[in-house]
Amino acid sequence: MEAIKLEKVQELLNEEKWTRAAIENYSKKNFIKLDNIIEESMKNQTAPDLKQTCLEHLKHSSNSLIALYIIGILNYESKALDNNYLNKAINLFRDNKKWSIVEYLAEKILTYEENKRALKALSSVYKNTNMEEELWKTWERLIKVDHNNSEIPKKLAAHYEEENTDLSVYYYKLTLKRLLLQNDLSQIENIWRKLKDLAPDDLYFFLSLELKLKGKLNDESIGNLYFELVPYFKDKDVDTVIQILKLVTKYYPKHKEARAELVDSFKEKYKNHSRLEDTLSLSALDQTWKDIDEALEVFYKNIAFDVNDYIYHRSWKIGKIVAIDGETFTIDFDQKAGHKMDIEMAQKSLIRLTDQHLWIMARKDLKGLQDMVVNNIEEFLKVVLLSFNKEIHLKNFKEEIISNKILTESSWASWWTKARKIFKTNPKFGASTAKKNVYFLRDKPMTFEEETINNFESEKEFDKKLLMFEDFLNHHSDYSSSSFLKMVSYFKSKIDISDKITPVNLESILFLHRLNKQINSAANSIETPQVDSFYSRINDPAHMLEQLVENENKKALSQIIRKYDENWDSVYAKILKQTPSHFHYKILDELILNEKYETVNSFVSNVLDHYRENIDHLIWLTRTLLERDERDDGLNINGTSIYIALINSLAILNKDIKNKSNVGPNRKKLNYINNFLFRDGKLISFIISNDKETVTKVLNVFHVVSDVLEEQHKSLIMKALKENHPEIGFSFTESEEGDLELHPFLVTQKGYDEKQIEYKHIVEVEIPENSKDISLALEQGDLSENAEYKAALEHQDQLKAKIVHIDSELKNARIINEHDVTLDHIGFANRVKLHNLETKKEELFTILGEWESNPQDGIISYKSPLGNSMLFKKVNEEFVFKVDNKDLKYKVLEIEKAPIF
Repeated sequence: MEAIKLEKVQELLNEEKWTRAAIENYSKKNFIKLDNIIEESMKNQTAPDLKQTCLEHLKHSSNSLIALYIIGILNYESKALDNNYLNKAINLFRDNKKWSIVEYLAEKILTYEENKRALKALSSVYKNTNMEEELWKTWERLIKVDHNNSEIPKKLAAHYEEENTDLSVYYYKLTLKRLLLQNDLSQIENIWRKLKDLAPDDLYFFLSLELKLKGKLNDESIGNLYFELVPYFKDKDVDTVIQILKLVTKYYPKHKEARAELVDSFKEKYKNHSRLEDTLSLSALDQTWKDIDEALEVFYKNIAFDVNDYIYHRSWKIGKIVAIDGETFTIDFDQKAGHKMDIEMAQKSLIRLTDQHLWIMARKDLKGLQDMVVNNIEEFLKVVLLSFNKEIHLKNFKEEIISNKILTESSWASWWTKARKIFKTNPKFGASTAKKNVYFLRDKPMTFEEETINNFESEKEFDKKLLMFEDFLNHHSDYSSSSFLKMVSYFKSKIDISDKITPVNLESILFLHRLNKQINSAANSIETPQVDSFYSRINDPAHMLEQLVENENKKALSQIIRKYDENWDSVYAKILKQTPSHFHYKILDELILNEKYETVNSFVSNVLDHYRENIDHLIWLTRTLLERDERDDGLNINGTSIYIALINSLAILNKDIKNKSNVGPNRKKLNYINNFLFRDGKLISFIISNDKETVTKVLNVFHVVSDVLEEQHKSLIMKALKENHPEIGFSFTESEEGDLELHPFLVTQKGYDEKQIEYKHIVEVEIPENSKDISLALEQGDLSENAEYKAALEHQDQLKAKIVHIDSELKNARIINEHDVTLDHIGFANRVKLHNLETKKEELFTILGEWESNPQDGIISYKSPLGNSMLFKKVNEEFVFKVDNKDLKYKVLEIEKAPIF
């Protein structure tokens, strides 16, 4: 580094050393300056000198924020092993409650790696600044790297319990597994019962915990936990109930209720067995003094066969039990009738064949099987697999079907093509990966990993595959599993970059870059192109960002734009105009930190000028600017305009809700504005801290929300005015004209239909034609000098803006029918005859909306200056219309319905 630059750094270090309140005076701008120094040192290859200077300084000033930050960033950039410097700086700011700085530094670390300490710091920021949504998202990231934490997954589970049961179950399962690993026995039973209530049918999960519970809880407690699962399955599946009860009595053999339930379940399962009562009596299952294993052995030995059961012997093949005398069976085999066999030999050499066994069904109803194999392949596959212990080799499969005359040799191939598709797509079936050509029926539900990879491989659309893999990573941490590697391989195949980068290329690159951070292991790292090798080939970064699907990828691209684009601020300005999301806050923050005030102020003005068309942007802007901890004098924020826009938006949203327009989203926006203005006390603070003129401007718009505000909110406003501005005469009791405020977007059915046709034409005709123009322009090669391509892209932006605008108008429009029109006073859809008191002439006007206005034909909008002046006037009433500083006086002669219905 040049000597003069090192001297500058040394000056900063010394200045910090002798400044007592260094932490209190710090802002994010300090780090922007340090970033510039670091960036320059890396370009000049003098970073080692800079690092050494800071290391020397730390020897006698261990809490130097400048030194800690510079060394921390340089260590990350050089991939050094010691990454504790930035964490130490974070702790210093956290102790002083400088939350915006803590957030900035934590986010800085997270651009390099998923770091547990940084995520914990970020969590503390959001917790202390009441940013709940961000807190939940950060906790979801934290539990992936903090594997010992059981409290956070428990909080996440409770949070999602009502809105997303599947996610809640996932986090409760994670909590339970971690509690077992940590030997935290106090909460295990409570979480078990939560899962029992939310996902009682997930028996496989509960059974998988048996060995983990053993040794952690006493045997009776384990038995009791499993007994709690019985009621859910009791009337559903007797075999499952028996399975659970056998597990209960394994740990708690003297569980009287469990043994009684087991007897009842056996009575249900074997209700048609001729020797059931004798067998139960012989086994003494219901007697707690009887050893449970002995009781079950006796029961199963004596219940195994009954008269008329079909059986299989490896030498004599299929037979039928025709009589049982004590412990002696009489069996008629096909080739050997009347064969005698004692119960001990029967247990060893016979296999009982149920009536649903393929062989027995082929004997009793071959025609039914032949119909099933053609018309209900899934059911037929289930019959075959259940007949052979739920697993069969393809060779044996074919042999059984043909030898039993269910299918012919010639029809096998075409039939198997259909059957194989079921094995690939139906979650009840599967094909073994360990044994070639072996197919099976699942004993347990398909695992999340199996289900994901099946869905992933069958899905055709890239966007859905991406979101599917993202969801998989949220619930999975084995980076060596075959499913993980298969999905990674798919995205690696999409990063092959030609002359131009597509959204799919970029999405794959960014996603794999981020995945590398999450894996955080050289052994499993994924090779991807360097950022600087592909960014220069993106022609329109803002447009590209808008086309990305995954929000984290959008955030990553925004960071790359900041780092590699000299005109990053103009790109950020374009991004801000897109639909707001969480990372837009970082976009705006970066502009402010770098003093790009003209760009920010231009954006703010644009939002305030067009808030009626996009209240979402207004709300986002309010959250971002008026809820900030730090303010910047370089911003020209007109707080008065924001409050006026918010109050007017309350009226717009309330009327839309009454008109059944987007009720759910509009109610959410309305609640946010109400909470911001009143629950958080922002409006009252505004009234208290501003002068009479400013407060009056805001009060002047309150007539539009007089009927929307709650009485307690009105009382708060009146109290604040009385105590701080007693000279302002204000009341919520308004004139009739105020009460007659019209809906902000009225239209006739005809006007609405015509606008819908216009919207449809843009979507179905103009946009597809524009897409063709873009494709043709792309084929011409070099995009930097391609005027046709730039023009087509510009036209695309115009079309998108137009459909967003029209769509918003259509959603907000209220259609006026003939029965809505009043003749008591002038309003929408009236034809009005006026007497011009200056010219002594009569003038005829029809009052409609913006879409249908045609002044040449005397049709004016109710929002136009003249239209607005005559609203709510009655027959014989006079009014004044001001135009070009001249007052025109009119008298209302007639009011009738416009001849448009």
